[in-house]
Amino acid sequence: MNRHRPTTRTAVALVVGAGLLAGFAPSTAFAATTTKTCQAASLAAIKSHAAAAVARRDATIDTMASKLAVRPAVTADHRSTLNALFAADKSGLAAANAVVQADTTCEGAHTDAQAIVTDFRVYLLLVPQTGLTTAADAGLSGAHALAASEPAIRLAIKVLPAGSTKDQAQALYDDLAAKVTTAQADFTGVGDAVLALTPSGYPANASTLATQTTRTANGGKALAAAASDASQLAALLGA
Repeated sequence: MNRHRPTTRTAVALVVGAGLLAGFAPSTAFAATTTKTCQAASLAAIKSHAAAAVARRDATIDTMASKLAVRPAVTADHRSTLNALFAADKSGLAAANAVVQADTTCEGAHTDAQAIVTDFRVYLLLVPQTGLTTAADAGLSGAHALAASEPAIRLAIKVLPAGSTKDQAQALYDDLAAKVTTAQADFTGVGDAVLALTPSGYPANASTLATQTTRTANGGKALAAAASDASQLAALLGA
């Protein structure tokens, strides 16, 4: 049931809505029903829990797919990879649920239902992969846009007469350029790193998610500082 996730060929602040994680308890999702006895009601309960777990994950994937569709800054490769993951997980979850629904024993249904969590890791892996990739790609796009404005800013500062205004503008520009460089370095490669992770590698690959989360957050801070510098420069230079 394990899916094989494609890596991407090219090198996105992480915000994943709390609503995507609500009601998820991976270690106890199917633990309430004992496997020692198997009355019809017990088997039905396991199957009901499994179907509900799949439905929640399907809804989460649909929400992420809808948000991805309106994020223009995501690279073509990353967009393609994410959409493929969404489709693969939905198909795989449906197949996993079908296996559970066909089980005739509580023990078999309980065991098979675990695959809904362990073979896909929708909340522990796919959600952060999606959030980090889209955030880092958007951040990198913003950093590139600010970098493209640097020549015009330098020229505007150059023609200012010597004095406090020119000195202030130069200091703001120097900080902007440094922060843009930092943001570009932090955001680059985040999507590639997280999209290469697979459910079978969890929890060992959780450290990679943590590292890339920190990089994305730091890139967001640097980009915000650069944007603030750009805003102040626009006011100072009369742009």
